[in-house]
Amino acid sequence: MELSAFNRQADETSRTVELFKHVAETEPEAAHLLYNLAEPYLIQNECYSVCAPFLETSQRLAMAADIYRFESELEDAERDSFSPIPKLARFQYVSEAATLVALLVRNDRLADAKAACDIALETIDDARFRKALDKAMKGKFPASRPE
Repeated sequence: MELSAFNRQADETSRTVELFKHVAETEPEAAHLLYNLAEPYLIQNECYSVCAPFLETSQRLAMAADIYRFESELEDAERDSFSPIPKLARFQYVSEAATLVALLVRNDRLADAKAACDIALETIDDARFRKALDKAMKGKFPASRPE
């Protein structure tokens, strides 16, 4: 974590990518633990195939849905408070699901990408989310910040 933060500040994200590639080759179990930290850098450096072994569709979407529901409840509870927390639960879920779908597409796993879309739509199903998933099915990644 410290190394990736340092490399990000020094604009040397490729070093984080190279370190992750080395860990993935030499210590696969450790790479599974580090993957979530490395994924944004792998995407930024277009190393999509390195992501392939770590794209666990059902598990990732189930965790994202649980987090979405939990954060949505917090946002609803804070709605009437003096300083409400920003609405980020939806953005984070859409980003997580669309990123996964785009990575699956970039790794030529179209059937898995379609299945991921179907699973994701069980949590949120509206026109905006479908549009994000349609873009992801073309291999396009979501915006990194809320619009």
